[in-house]
Amino acid sequence: MDSEESTKGNRENSPNFLILIHPNDNVAVTSMPLSKGVPLTAVGKELTLLDDVEIGSRIAIMDIPAGDPIIQYGEPLGLSVGIQAGQAITPERIERIEPRYVLPDDFTPQEPIRVETNPPTFMGIRRPDGSVGTRNWILVVPGVGCCVHEAEQIVAQAKERIFSPDKYPHVDGIVALAHIEGCAFCEASAQRSTQVLANCIAHPNVAGAVWVELGCERIHPDAVLERLAPNVRSTKPIRTVKVQNGGSEAAILAGVNYVAEMLPYADNVRRSEVPVSELILGLECGGSDGLSGITANPALGVASDRLVRFGGASLITEMSEFSGVELAFAQRAVSREVAEQIMAAFRAHKELAASAGLTFEYNTSPGNKAGGLFNIAVKSHGAIAKSGTAPVSGLLQYEERIGNRRGLYLLVCGANDLIATPALVASGAQVVCFTTGRGTAIGHPFAPVIKIASNTPLFNRMRCDMDIDAGLIATGKESIQDVGKRIFQEILAVASGKRTAAEHHGRREFALWTIGPTL
Repeated sequence: MDSEESTKGNRENSPNFLILIHPNDNVAVTSMPLSKGVPLTAVGKELTLLDDVEIGSRIAIMDIPAGDPIIQYGEPLGLSVGIQAGQAITPERIERIEPRYVLPDDFTPQEPIRVETNPPTFMGIRRPDGSVGTRNWILVVPGVGCCVHEAEQIVAQAKERIFSPDKYPHVDGIVALAHIEGCAFCEASAQRSTQVLANCIAHPNVAGAVWVELGCERIHPDAVLERLAPNVRSTKPIRTVKVQNGGSEAAILAGVNYVAEMLPYADNVRRSEVPVSELILGLECGGSDGLSGITANPALGVASDRLVRFGGASLITEMSEFSGVELAFAQRAVSREVAEQIMAAFRAHKELAASAGLTFEYNTSPGNKAGGLFNIAVKSHGAIAKSGTAPVSGLLQYEERIGNRRGLYLLVCGANDLIATPALVASGAQVVCFTTGRGTAIGHPFAPVIKIASNTPLFNRMRCDMDIDAGLIATGKESIQDVGKRIFQEILAVASGKRTAAEHHGRREFALWTIGPTL
């Protein structure tokens, strides 16, 4: 063996190489890619790696006979089909454990969190209706996918002819809320989509809005206006153009003129110091890997807990990514009523999947599995870590705004990142924290999205798309608490106006969550 191979062997046999999450676990996580045959040490025992593995893979640290549970986070994630010490945990080597959807009779509600005094502050934008924003956008909203072109042209021509950062330094920009919905869907989807688009217009990150109506769609501007609170309608400029009244060119010209009228009003805002209790944080993950649940997600959970302790709010979503932890999450509820609502929502989402012939296992992507997330249970145990340890204050339906409620809330939504991230914002989040292990770079049209890498190789490889490296936890250079504190400080900085990587790149992803067929 030459000196390079010897050094590699010594490094790979270091105590930090396998990460044991819970003392009762019979699997550990690799902190770097490894080759078959590498000698390892776990809980004082020597073993040999029997498979080539990627960073974040789960490795059996003892023999797990067929029928015995595979345990991580101190919880069973599936049943072994017969796994030797040193083997990687793969989908073919496990059998699923069906989760429970019923609360135990001895359920004990959690005490609501005691809010701390003297909260930190950030520089926010106080709106006339009393809400606080972190950004200042003019929104152009198509009522149907058929007039996305007109909406985007209004934005493009307004930028070319009338808007510049030098002329309007307090306006973040003009953006179209491009989507493909608005027609040929069921009434329930029409009502939900109408409410979500109304929520976007009402959002405190939005200074004013132009609604672009085709003229024959299911989502009507009058229905949107009816869903806005009176103090929003009376204080926020909202204008409508109709394509079928005079054609595309006339609608675009009218829209540009409306934007020109709104810009001086929007530019009149100034940031002021506000308590962090005014902040609503969206918790999201996408492109997760085997380290997400032990680095980025628990660190984000620390930041979320800190926000909730200071009187703020956090929203977590993606219902299928609670598979196997539904009961554990519900048992954090502040009342049995809230816990029952949570369990009912999980049952309903399972039935929704079943109606399409699917199970929650379809949530795990090829990238998830390649990164060590061998089934939905292990992915969910890691995903739930974003919520920290705070008690769960309540449940929000997809189209529901959080308003003045505070604490940790579960938002009902599917697990597509391009749907879930906009859902968090529409429900009130002014900032979103998005963890990723494989590398997902999406943003949002009018809310900042902070990207947190679960591993340092990803952070270095996609440096232009990432904001925070949580991979230092895996290498032992920082603790979960350390990174959690850094995330919290970054949230305050971004809420005060600091640009995220996604904002620098102009990432503006948006989609609506519809149910039922396209008719």
